[in-house]
Formats: sequence, C-alpha cells, structure tokens
Amino acid sequence: MFAYMQMNYPPWYLKLKENKFQAGIFLFFGLNMISSWMVSTGAFEVIYDGTLLYSGLKAGKLPLVDEIVILLNEMN
Repeated sequence: MFAYMQMNYPPWYLKLKENKFQAGIFLFFGLNMISSWMVSTGAFEVIYDGTLLYSGLKAGKLPLVDEIVILLNEMN
C-alpha cells in the first residue's frame, strides 16, 4: 500500500514486518479484548437506511443472526 502510494514506510510498519509473530499475537489478543469489551457493554445497534432496526441497549441482549435477517426482510 505504501509503495503504491509512493510513500516511505512508517516506523511502526517496519517493526510489525520484522516481528510478525509478535504482531500476530498482539492482534489476536488485542482484538479479542476489544470484541469482549464491546459485547459486554450491550451497545449493539442495527441501522438500515437510517432506520434503527434493533438496539441492544433497549432490548438488553444481543440479537441472533436470524432476528437480524427477519428485521431486514421486514424492511423490504
């Protein structure tokens, strides 16, 4: 990406490239922590074409995939 844009590689990119294993471990655990935190807040909303279809805060739970599909089908 940086070569395509004719830019110098930033230092953080070079460190990640040199330490691929550490970068992979960091991404695995870091993204897992972020996703766990996001799920624990219950703040999950489904918005379609500017219309709020589902609010995890109002419902008090995360929706199932089937529930989202039903809500989207009802919009059409």
